[in-house]
Amino acid sequence: MQEEISELRKKGYSREQIKEIIGCSSFTLSKYLPGAYPSKIGQEIISLHEEGKTFLEIVGFGYSKSTISKWLKGKKKNSTPVVLKPKNSRPKESHSSKWRREIRRKRLAFVREIFNNQCQKCGYNICQSALHFHHLKNKQFAISGSRKIGMPRLLDEVKKCCLLCANCHAEVHEGLWDTDTLTLVVFPDIHEVPQDLIRPPGVRLSSEQKEKENAWIEKRKSEIQIQKEVLKTEKDINLKEVRLKEVPRSQIQDLFKKHHYLGASHKGSFFNLGLFTEEELIGCALITNPVRQGSEGYLEISRFLLLSNNKNLGSKFLSLIIQFIKTNYSCKGVQSFSDDSVHSGTIYKAANFKLQDRKFKTYNYDGIHKKTIYQRALMYEMSEHEYAKEFGLARVPESPKSKYTYNF
Repeated sequence: MQEEISELRKKGYSREQIKEIIGCSSFTLSKYLPGAYPSKIGQEIISLHEEGKTFLEIVGFGYSKSTISKWLKGKKKNSTPVVLKPKNSRPKESHSSKWRREIRRKRLAFVREIFNNQCQKCGYNICQSALHFHHLKNKQFAISGSRKIGMPRLLDEVKKCCLLCANCHAEVHEGLWDTDTLTLVVFPDIHEVPQDLIRPPGVRLSSEQKEKENAWIEKRKSEIQIQKEVLKTEKDINLKEVRLKEVPRSQIQDLFKKHHYLGASHKGSFFNLGLFTEEELIGCALITNPVRQGSEGYLEISRFLLLSNNKNLGSKFLSLIIQFIKTNYSCKGVQSFSDDSVHSGTIYKAANFKLQDRKFKTYNYDGIHKKTIYQRALMYEMSEHEYAKEFGLARVPESPKSKYTYNF
């Protein structure tokens, strides 16, 4: 029966049609036909798996993780030898994490000192861990869990509290006595707080580290400059002959890195699409699942690139993308964003996309994305601001982005 079911499935019969022809139950059909018959991409992924490629090695061929998981569901996973870590081994704690852990202890000691390190009700002062901060009004956060809260904000929150031992604290919550009987405490001004409780000590970089980072920054700026260069090539293209097809991610990733103003996308994609005339690639697009709130049910064109400036080629490409998604995926519609500093979204308007709203402004550092600078700063146990100051990177405000949607 399994062979008969597989043959019918290969011929294109639906699950309902197979049930009628064979006369089997849904349970039996699901047993012998657990999933859809593999598409061309599915067959390629399965063949790579059968060759002994691991999951991550197949990702390197340009397929998204979700697509690989779909076609390898239920199959035994190939794996590389696992190198076991020594017992009780922990990742090295960064300078900033050590500082936050230590500074939390010092800050709590400082604010307890304001209350003379004793319970305001009974005077208990033996164990500091038994002294609790009780909020009198408008609690914003717990004082004991203020690891990532700045000292000025912490001090403002402590002004709403009184310091009680565990027993007196429990009695207050039981309503056995009123906190109005407590005497007021005089709080210090923020300028009187020691500077080492407000900001971490500076991190000194060696001359070799500075030279390495300056070289990386110059290289990144030059890459960004190349990405901003507009392709001015124009070829003799018949729009009726262009066609759209799925391509491996690796085939178009380098094009985005070189020519798209945002560079390559690191998000997983639903579809990697290429626009072709005969066998020449003249455009590419990345269709992803939106991560922004309010975009549920839509697919997003996260990267869109044309390698030729022919008139109406962009509108033709968008129309083919819409037609492809309608055929291969069930959703509300398609959305995309345009950066006003790069283009005003004319191509979307020409393809009947509707302008929905404009997003708030953000910033970068001399063209380098702020998340990239944040990650580089973590390598040297610095904050984003300290890294930018150390290497002379100016914070540049970005123009708002416009959201366009096409509803099916």
